[in-house]
Amino acid sequence: MQGTFTIIKTNGDTITHPTVAKGPGLEQIQEAVGGWIEKVPFFDTYNNQRAVCYCNEEGKLDRLPYNEKATQLWQAQNQNRLDDALVGDVAILSGDKEFIRSLGDDDGDDEDDAD
Repeated sequence: MQGTFTIIKTNGDTITHPTVAKGPGLEQIQEAVGGWIEKVPFFDTYNNQRAVCYCNEEGKLDRLPYNEKATQLWQAQNQNRLDDALVGDVAILSGDKEFIRSLGDDDGDDEDDAD
C-alpha cells in the first residue's frame, strides 16, 4: 500500500510529499487547504492513479483565489462538462487501491479488479 499527498497551490505550484504508506490526518489536510475540507466530486484520478481531492469547504464564501491548475485537471477528467471552478489550495491523495481504501473513501469502484 502506498500513496502520495499533493497540494496544488493557487499560484500553480505543486508540492508533492514523498510516497506515504498512510494518508495524512484530517488536521494536515485542513492545514493544506486552509480550513474545513470538502471532497471534490468527480476528481477520481491524478497522475494515472486513483485519487481523492479536497478543497476548502468555504473557499467561495471566503472569496479564495481561483485555482486554475486544479480546475483544469478536474475539468479534463470530466470532459469540461462541469460548470464550476476550484478555489484556494487543494489537497490530492493518490495511490493504489489499498491506499485509497485506507482513507475510508472506497466508492466500491472495482472495475479494474480481476478477482
